[in-house]
Amino acid sequence: MKAKLIVFLSFAISLCMAESLDYLVKPNGSYLVSSISYNWVNTNICPDPFYNKKDDFFFQKNNKHCHIVNVRLFYPVSSPDKLVYQNYYQDDIKQVQFDIITKQIESKNIKFAEKYIHEEEKRPSYTLVPAMPANGKFPLIIFQPAFGISSNFYQNIITNLVSNGYIIAAIDSGYSQPIFSESGNILSTSTFEFSNGQSSLWKPNSNIAETTSDFKFVLSNLKQLDKADLVVRHIDFTNIGALGHSLGARSVYFNALENTSRVAAAVALDIGRDKTLLINKKIDIPFLYINAADSPSSDKKMYGKSSSFLLGANNSLIIMTPSESNIDYSKHMSFADYPTLKYDEKLNQLYSLSYGIKYGNEQTTEYYGTANGFEFFNKLNTYLLDFFNKNLKKATKK
Repeated sequence: MKAKLIVFLSFAISLCMAESLDYLVKPNGSYLVSSISYNWVNTNICPDPFYNKKDDFFFQKNNKHCHIVNVRLFYPVSSPDKLVYQNYYQDDIKQVQFDIITKQIESKNIKFAEKYIHEEEKRPSYTLVPAMPANGKFPLIIFQPAFGISSNFYQNIITNLVSNGYIIAAIDSGYSQPIFSESGNILSTSTFEFSNGQSSLWKPNSNIAETTSDFKFVLSNLKQLDKADLVVRHIDFTNIGALGHSLGARSVYFNALENTSRVAAAVALDIGRDKTLLINKKIDIPFLYINAADSPSSDKKMYGKSSSFLLGANNSLIIMTPSESNIDYSKHMSFADYPTLKYDEKLNQLYSLSYGIKYGNEQTTEYYGTANGFEFFNKLNTYLLDFFNKNLKKATKK
């Protein structure tokens, strides 16, 4: 299958990134970071059970309405010709523009939405526009995000790993994460139901089935592209890791449990669950669970009891809190970039005015916890880097 290179030049910012951004964690590795995007069709799922005729724009050359996958490949760069960085909010700008057109934003608030977009256009990321990859081979980590959240909103984690010598394939699955076209169309997420402690996300032929399939599909596609693709040829397919959050973590768990993809090590960030998925079995490969501070109390409140983790010799569990009693330190959504994005007060105020919602300290604590966002990610990134270095870079150790 041919890979399609998408370059968001209209969302590029040329500058010297000597200073740290006040809304993102600066990568601490020796490499710079770049990314390219691929749009693929997972022909193992035809038709997509969530397909709707209103989404035909995305299925114009896909007559069987097979499942759509977008993959962002983040990779190390050493000596780019120019330091031109991608706009961090390139997807969200399209979302806000779409919400104006579809009247999700009230007409009285459009003036705020336009200011909001204008401010978003000024925010660079630490990710360069497509550039020549660094020399050498790098371990691959497959990344899958939470339901409803684009992988682009996990750059605090992704760019740090890549800067330390990894290639990350970040998967956005159609109907589980929004898919954005160059022309501004959006394939929105499916609706889901939650009642009596059970979620429709985990039903057969639903979101978890698609994301679990996408994991295998993307890895297979990357291997097929190995020699032909300028970036993929730098992947070391003998050292494959996996990382996911929420729904993505559940997919990573299932793939690691059966391990037909020969994953060497994996991490689940606050794994997705309902009352039918509270028992997590031993996994043969090195597997690290990293949970939010409020996970046990949240489980009891929603499902009547807490999740249990049957840890094997290579399995570990970390709770992101300085003390067991500090259950507000981190929350389920703390693992996306929001704990640092919350410090961009001007942008957050314009967001709340655009959508007519309340946004303040009470809301940020409820959703993202009380932790200092930069301290939280420094700790989390240390855990992730130590784990993957130990299990994916053993062959390079002297």
